[in-house]
This record gives sequence, structure tokens and C-alpha cells, in this order.
Amino acid sequence: MLGVSLVAIKAYHLGVPPRDGLFDYVRSILAISYVDVLFATVCWAAARLLLVIASRRPIAARAVSGAFVGFAAVCCLYAVVNIILFGVVGGFLTYPLLAVIGDVRMVRSSVGACKRYRRRDGSVRVRRSSQQRGLRRAITRM
Repeated sequence: MLGVSLVAIKAYHLGVPPRDGLFDYVRSILAISYVDVLFATVCWAAARLLLVIASRRPIAARAVSGAFVGFAAVCCLYAVVNIILFGVVGGFLTYPLLAVIGDVRMVRSSVGACKRYRRRDGSVRVRRSSQQRGLRRAITRM
């Protein structure tokens, strides 16, 4: 189920398949999710091996099963957060991306640039980043 869940989350990222491009849609899903299926397969094999080792101890077998279910839930949560952050940061959350960011303040400014604020009259406005405001001032001075 972990593999199916991860593929479904990635398919949600792609959106609704077009009528005439179903083959390309399936190829796109396969291209972005084959590593997730391999990851789920390796995790399943490791959990099965641990269950075989703990087969004579029912408490240990239940602990292994519970740990795997918890791990799978964390993996699915990570995948959902990745899809949300893809639109904000422009890429999936990886260790190299976190190393480049290096500071939470940089992430805060990126998220702040994409935030929407609701006004009292019900309208929605998008907050402009300081770079956008500076560019606007420079253009108006010309």
C-alpha cells in the first residue's frame, strides 16, 4: 500500500489526465514515481525480513508491524509536504536543497512571497516580496 499511496500522491501532482494524452500521462506517472515503487519494495522486503526473524516472538512481530505502518505514514506525509512545497520552492524537498537554503529566514521570505492575505472586505491580495516592490519602484522612476 505504501507504493500505491506514493504513486497516487504523485499522480495528484500531475492533475487530471487529458482525454487524448492518456498514454503520455501514464508515462509521466511512471517517470516520476518508479523510485517510489522501488523504495516501497525495499522497505517491504526489510520489514518482511524482520518479521521472519521475529516470528517466534509475537510482541516483537507486532512492534515491527507497527513500526512499519508508522514509517509508511511518515513517508506519505513527507510526499504530501513535497507536493505542497514544490509550488513554493520550485523543486522537491531534498537534502541538497536544504543545504543550499541553509537558513530558515530564506525559506520564510519565499513562503511569504507566495502567501495570500484576506482583507476585511473579503477580497484576497497577494503579498509582494521586497524584490518585487524594488523592481516596481525602479520601473516607475524611469
